[in-house]
Parts: sequence; C-alpha cells; structure tokens
Amino acid sequence: GIQNNLTGDFEQAYEAYDSALELDPEYEYAYLNRGIALQYDGKIKLAVADFIKFQQLKADDPYRVLWLYLAETEISAVDAQKRLATLFPTLDQSSWARHLVAFYLGNISEAELLQLASADVTEPKQLAEQLCEVYFYLAKWHSKQQNPTLALEYYKKTLATNVYEFVEYRYARVEIQILRQHYGTTSHAIAEEATEQHAH
Repeated sequence: GIQNNLTGDFEQAYEAYDSALELDPEYEYAYLNRGIALQYDGKIKLAVADFIKFQQLKADDPYRVLWLYLAETEISAVDAQKRLATLFPTLDQSSWARHLVAFYLGNISEAELLQLASADVTEPKQLAEQLCEVYFYLAKWHSKQQNPTLALEYYKKTLATNVYEFVEYRYARVEIQILRQHYGTTSHAIAEEATEQHAH
C-alpha cells in the first residue's frame, strides 16, 4: 500500500489497505497511510475520517494529531486550529513532538522549534530522527503558508537525514513532486513563482 502511495497508484493502495484492515481492523498504520493516500487523491473528508480513527487509537500521540490537523485544514483552517488547540493539553508530556504542535498553534517560533529539535539529544541517531520530523512538518507548514521555496528546502533537508524508515522521509519526495508540479519543474521556477505571488 505504501509503495502504491509513493507511485500515485491510489486504487491499488486502497485495495491493499482494505485487505490489511480486513485481516486486522485495529492495524493502526493502515489508517494513517490510507488517510495519506486519500488526501493525495483529493478525497479529504474520507482522509479526515481515517486520520480521526488513527488518532483515537492513541489519543496522546502528537504526530497523529498533526496528521489530522493537516487534513482538516483543507476543509476549514479555523476548525482545524480549534481542534488542535483542544487536543494539545491531552498530548504525551514526555514526547518531544509536542513542540511541533506548539509551533503549529503559534506558541513557539520556528527558530525555537529548530533549537528544541536538537536539545537534550543523547545520540546521533536520535538527532537525525528528530530533525527528519521537524524539517518535514516545517516544510508542510511553509507549503500551507504559500512559501514554496522554503518548503522545498525543508523537504530536501528531510531527505538529507537518511531516516529511511520514517513516514516523514518516505513522503518528503512525494511532497517535492507535488510542489514542482504546482509551481514549476525546478526550485528556480518555484522561487520565481513565489516572488510573483508576493508581488501581487
């Protein structure tokens, strides 16, 4: 299913996830990846339903709240922000990813978030993993803010961490393709497009 997501073969992806869920209705990551497929396929309401299910299976997980938020913003940015603020106090206090949600709520700055991603890190692997995550979610944020050049830079940084097994790493390449299709084939074209947008 994930492989089909990455190649844009969504019908095949849905079949794979549906089969997995028939075997195990509580298989959490089938909901996440089917939700991502539905989101890329423009079926946002169905995507939100899967992200809600995924979030409810582990309600204190900041990452699950973020995926739900990112889908819900495509329906209503105001409602998505309200739900994010409501869920924030229920998140796992020990998870560093709470800072990602705090950033999306406007409680901390981008510079503070980047600093927190590398603070209290005990080993290189942990640093690479946290940077993989922070770069990806910053890229998503900048993409939503219509800052394609910065989004592209952060997606490239995500890939540079080489944390191959992370969902953020896997989908960074897809997000780069989407940006380039939308704004042009090169980062230079993206930069020009962004400059034009700001000029208007």
